[in-house]
Amino acid sequence: MSRLPLSALRAFDAAARRLNLSQAAEELHVTHAAVSRQIKLLEEQAGKRLFERHARGLRLTPEGLRLAAGVREGLSRLEAAWAELRRLAEPDVLTLTTVPSIAARWLVPRLAQFQARHPERDIRISTSVRLADFEREAVDIGIRYGAGRWPGLHAERLFGAAVFPVCTPELAERLQTPADLAGLPLLHDDDRSAWARWLKAAGAEAEAVDARRGAVFEDRNVLLQAALAGQGVALLSEAIAWAELLGGRLICPLPLAVELDWAFYLVCAAGRVADPALAPVLDWLRAEAAATRRELAERELMPAF
Repeated sequence: MSRLPLSALRAFDAAARRLNLSQAAEELHVTHAAVSRQIKLLEEQAGKRLFERHARGLRLTPEGLRLAAGVREGLSRLEAAWAELRRLAEPDVLTLTTVPSIAARWLVPRLAQFQARHPERDIRISTSVRLADFEREAVDIGIRYGAGRWPGLHAERLFGAAVFPVCTPELAERLQTPADLAGLPLLHDDDRSAWARWLKAAGAEAEAVDARRGAVFEDRNVLLQAALAGQGVALLSEAIAWAELLGGRLICPLPLAVELDWAFYLVCAAGRVADPALAPVLDWLRAEAAATRRELAERELMPAF
């Protein structure tokens, strides 16, 4: 009897969930060719075709559907067992996952203060744009950007969904009204609709300011750096721009904020929201978020919303 081909089964699981070999390869941090080889190996050992190839992607065969259900259940149990073992091995270490921009711009500058108050509690920071699976991975707390609805998770808004324009003081001198944005580059994150919504709220004529133009940055940390370098005007939230606003390196030249559909949420497994092990970290994050909003508002460095 041949050994269980675990690597090939992982590749198959990713491809079965994505129905796209390129996306499966990206998830597994391997090449498209490597995933294709693993699936071919699995099909050869099983003696069955697991996928049908189509112009628009993949489709599971009946045999592939049966295997996909069993593989997903088995891998989920393995991952859950491994996560639990890691928790037992490091009971005093909590893992907090978030996007790189929040980690770099807001979380890390506050971490030393928490460690000084709670020397018995260590925090491991995990950064990724991928949503962590709280059941399968050794993750305790998250700060997520989204709509706030994730099955099995407790979610509470940490920072609002409002964004407002920020730029260097030098560029701000050229901005008296929203129409003046026509003469400056607009900087975008991957939601290119934000500027259109802001301009509409500001009453700017569509023909006067083209909301579609300008550079696009997938990482808000890089977007912030572009604004700091004077490359244009960006729409950012208080969670990302707070330090630069307080330091005067960026200012809000046009005091209008618009609410977007997504916000930053504090999340944990629904069954652990009252867990005493998580309480110090959850309370600290809530308090720091409130303090950030309060300080910026008191110094009138951002619009009221």
